[in-house]
Amino acid sequence: RNGLTLEGMLPMERINVIVPVYNAENYLQDCITSILAQSYSDFALILVNDGSTDGSLSILQDYAAKDGRILVVDKPNGGVSSARNAGLAACEGKYLVFVDADDTVERDYLSQLYQHAQEGRLTLCGFEDRAKTPPAFVFINSPCNKLYETRIIKENALSFQPGLSMGEDLLFNLDYIRHVEGFTVVNKPLYHYCHPNGQSLSRTYRPDFYEINNAQYQTLLRYCREACGIVENSALAGVYDVYLSSMLYAFDDVLTLDSSPKRTRHRKVWEFMNGTDFQNLIRHMREQNLIHPL
Repeated sequence: RNGLTLEGMLPMERINVIVPVYNAENYLQDCITSILAQSYSDFALILVNDGSTDGSLSILQDYAAKDGRILVVDKPNGGVSSARNAGLAACEGKYLVFVDADDTVERDYLSQLYQHAQEGRLTLCGFEDRAKTPPAFVFINSPCNKLYETRIIKENALSFQPGLSMGEDLLFNLDYIRHVEGFTVVNKPLYHYCHPNGQSLSRTYRPDFYEINNAQYQTLLRYCREACGIVENSALAGVYDVYLSSMLYAFDDVLTLDSSPKRTRHRKVWEFMNGTDFQNLIRHMREQNLIHPL
């Protein structure tokens, strides 16, 4: 279907909105309402129920019965990567975006992304973290503040790595940007990250948190060097700084959230700090005289 935007300026292209859902009954109404209220009307809302055990599926089905733009995909639980991949398989429009079930978007989220879209470029907007006071306006690795071209994803068989619940966003985005020519930024916080209490992965101790974060940044560094041709460590200063911050956060997780005896926790951190990757990180930062605020 080709129509006009509310502004009467641009022909409309179908945008798929993919929402992975798992036990989100307390947040779905706000999320779905914010999507259905979009000023950009030519979209398909793909709600993927990932084996929820609460009332999420019933809520999704109720919305679908009232709005023909909604498609509900019901599947066994497989994790957020599996749910997003199921949404990708159901896409038919030119563009797609992702929204998490516990977040909300501004009324012009789709229209702003579409109006700034350029063929062969990744379009992204600001991402507001409402858990901070005042709310933080940031750009992040999440797929939830980006407009993707469906063609690029399908022609290159891109997908999220099943089984990962952390780091899958970065890996997907690195795969995607290998096939685009650049970025277009909408300098507005159109996406709102809401941090539901007790549900966020970041609030739960994960024994593999250090390993996952370390693997993410090793992947990012390889991408910068091999795909982007960045060989000078000075040009990677920003990556190293964020890398170190992430590692220190992981150490703090072990020391404060791990239920092991104090001696065991200290030994874990000592082993991480003496590992090859962390020692290389410290060496690179010292070579560049980078000072990190501890």
